Amino acid sequence: MTGLNRLGYRLRYDGEHYELETVQRELIEKFSKRRAQIEAMADEQMSRQDAGVNLYTLRDRIAHDHRARKISDANADTLRADWLREMNAAERARRRRCRNLRCSTKTRR
Repeated sequence: MTGLNRLGYRLRYDGEHYELETVQRELIEKFSKRRAQIEAMADEQMSRQDAGVNLYTLRDRIAHDHRARKISDANADTLRADWLREMNAAERARRRRCRNLRCSTKTRR
């Protein structure tokens, strides 16, 4: 984490993952469709199996065996355009404000 902090990124830790502090949790959830699908499949399988199943192993197996792959030929420009289309007006406005203030990546000093 210290390397990212030295680069000016502000991070938060949710107990499992590090995230950019300036990105709202709701926006992260909105763009975490693949993870949500994996979680739902894991929950369903856990309810049907015995308690000895390792949840992390199960999620990994689902991600690799059952869930559609990420888009392999997408580049940054294509993904960015797709994400902007999925954002609502308020989310796009917040993104513009953060970019103008450099709050999306740099710590103010």
